[in-house]
Amino acid sequence: MYQIINFNYKSALFTQIDATTLQLLSLSSDCYINNRELMSDLSNIELPLQDRNKSVKKILEFLIYLEHEVKLGGTSTLIIPLQVFESYFSPNSYTKYQLILKDLKILTNVPHDDGSWYKYFDKKKCETSKTDLGLAKNYRVHNNYLDNDDLVLIIFNNKIKNSIVTVTNHILKLPKKYINTIKSLKINIGNALQAELNEYHKQKINFSQLKYRISRIFDARNNRFIKYGKKVNRIYHSFSNISKVTRQHFNINFFEIDITNCQPTLLIAYLVDNQYKLDMNYQTDCENGTFYERFIDLTDIRYSFGDDLGDFKEARSTTKSIIYKNIFFGFNPRNKCNKRFREIYPNVWESLSKIKHDKRSLAAELQNIESLLFNSLVPKKSKYYYTLHDAIFYSSDGDTCELEQQIVDFFAIRNINVKIEKR
Repeated sequence: MYQIINFNYKSALFTQIDATTLQLLSLSSDCYINNRELMSDLSNIELPLQDRNKSVKKILEFLIYLEHEVKLGGTSTLIIPLQVFESYFSPNSYTKYQLILKDLKILTNVPHDDGSWYKYFDKKKCETSKTDLGLAKNYRVHNNYLDNDDLVLIIFNNKIKNSIVTVTNHILKLPKKYINTIKSLKINIGNALQAELNEYHKQKINFSQLKYRISRIFDARNNRFIKYGKKVNRIYHSFSNISKVTRQHFNINFFEIDITNCQPTLLIAYLVDNQYKLDMNYQTDCENGTFYERFIDLTDIRYSFGDDLGDFKEARSTTKSIIYKNIFFGFNPRNKCNKRFREIYPNVWESLSKIKHDKRSLAAELQNIESLLFNSLVPKKSKYYYTLHDAIFYSSDGDTCELEQQIVDFFAIRNINVKIEKR
């Protein structure tokens, strides 16, 4: 069985996590967050399995996947391979669940851009984020579902089990202590949930972001994995998608090193390695850690140097997202940041334009350079460590100097200075 607890604007829980709820959450291995209407509908319809709880759990697990893909792609229209449905619902019953999702107005099959209803994607040539697609249909996730803010917590009466880490793609030759770290990490769920609620009440995140962050907390507790990305050598694991706020509430304390202006700096390495044109002022701005500041006045967030640090970070984060979308990983010449980029870095702009014309995935290229560096970093004195894209987290400060030097040397080979942040 499972319990449903109110978690909307009107509930006291939405301000302060009480001890009774915290105990229920702490003891259960299967916790979810979704809307009241969905749970009410599921209780009143016929479900494929005789054990209704298992059917409900399968649907909730699939919805976690669905919402993650929406966030990742920035669109409510998704290409979903047949294999995904089979993995969540089994080959024999996935069509029954598809019908339920359609009837509940959550997911509807829509034609592809070319008007076709079915597509077979070549596993080797597929340009989507999902290699191994095979047969795939196009689906729209309904906004009425995504925007429903009458939330509840769903807590199954299952006891916490010992963590087992699934390591996929066996070419991963990771040190045992990396795997042991992912196995050993635990989130203080009460402190993490309260911290995320506080972020929402301070208006640092919106309601949708709050729901997503809480969902990732619950998922990370029970779903332990390590794998490569599907088109890149980035390492992904159970804690890749939790927020930096939640990361402050691990059972293990970590030191952190990351690279200031990492993706823009990696672009320098890529341009140098492939003999593309480069502007020296672009390299200087990246090396000084001031690249994003060249565009910060173009955001909708009105920031001035008299504002507090929080306002600056918000403006910088927004600027970063706009640049990624319109310059690095997408290329929109009509965007105002793209236009300024062309004015101040004409050679780099021309190089990016050629890369885009050649239909190369710049995101994949930069992430593979990033992986070449961070996958090679192994702290010798730390008992625990893990990487998170362009950052490394490790448990002993005795590793700091050596890790910093390895990063500096990686870029120095290409005559690039790099600015490192340590926390």
